[in-house]
Amino acid sequence: MRVMDAIGFGSMEFDDKTAEPMEEQFWKNFDGLYALTEAGLKAEVPHMVADPQNRVAVEALLGAREGDNAAIAK
Repeated sequence: MRVMDAIGFGSMEFDDKTAEPMEEQFWKNFDGLYALTEAGLKAEVPHMVADPQNRVAVEALLGAREGDNAAIAK
């Protein structure tokens, strides 16, 4: 926990009375702490993926995921 405090994550709370793994609890807290959303991350893809070929691959993966989500919603 001293390391978590040192890197600014001291406010994260973990529940040891749940079946949810600590890693999943960490990422939910991380996303909440930084107000990360899928839409926000998609908007940042050009800044995170510099290589145009890799960017096309990432956007294709994201597009396929959106198609899967649309099929599930129906």
